[in-house]
Amino acid sequence: KVEVGVGEEKEAVVCGQGRGDVLQAFLPHRNMLGAVFRMIDVNGDGMLSREEVASGVEMINNSLPEADRIDAEALFALMDTKGSGFISVDEFTEIWNITV
Repeated sequence: KVEVGVGEEKEAVVCGQGRGDVLQAFLPHRNMLGAVFRMIDVNGDGMLSREEVASGVEMINNSLPEADRIDAEALFALMDTKGSGFISVDEFTEIWNITV
């Protein structure tokens, strides 16, 4: 079982069973999160909107089996720890505090 979370709060719904291999493969590349953030941040304002996150998740989901697809809304809600309606780079990178 793989859970993704911020601090002590974990959310198995976003990256639950079946995604472990994908997440494990990603772990060695966490240093690339800034580049991933900038790629998803289409308008370049330094914040991710719901639409930008949904678009990024759609790109990922296109390569995943249906059973392993990520719920963009649940992921956005989990990352938006400040409740601003946008995701900062700090919030984005904090989500990858992964425990297996």
